[in-house]
Amino acid sequence: MSTEYQFSFEENKLLKELADEILYEQILENKEEFIAEGCLGAQKYLAKILQKQSIVLKQMKSQTTHSFENFEQLVDGINIFIQFMNALYRISPFNTDLTQDFKQLQFNLLCILKAIYSSYKKQDYFMLCDLLEHELEANLTQWKIKILARIKI
Repeated sequence: MSTEYQFSFEENKLLKELADEILYEQILENKEEFIAEGCLGAQKYLAKILQKQSIVLKQMKSQTTHSFENFEQLVDGINIFIQFMNALYRISPFNTDLTQDFKQLQFNLLCILKAIYSSYKKQDYFMLCDLLEHELEANLTQWKIKILARIKI
């Protein structure tokens, strides 16, 4: 029995819709509620991304054939998370410190994704595992601590 987590189509679709199709008029009417639900949803989704990261890392280290399918799901999940956080950022009352942290973490995450993609294309699995285990995990954990925990509603 496999305990691997699969991002469900509905989870990906829901977060993508929230990130891509936010209507400002509707959000402004219930801004606090949307921000609160958005933060909670982002925290849950981030936990699932970290779980998927752990699975992919174990599979890459053991060279399991399922690792590439899970790798693609991980990258898709991170992209959706970035899109959603951008949407949340646009409507949230971020202070200057939070804005700086947001921009820095986002920049770092995009650099990490670029390095992950480059390692994957070069089939440098040692570097890929290192990026997944250290850089990606640390960055995603900082999102939880520095951004999601500090958004004021």
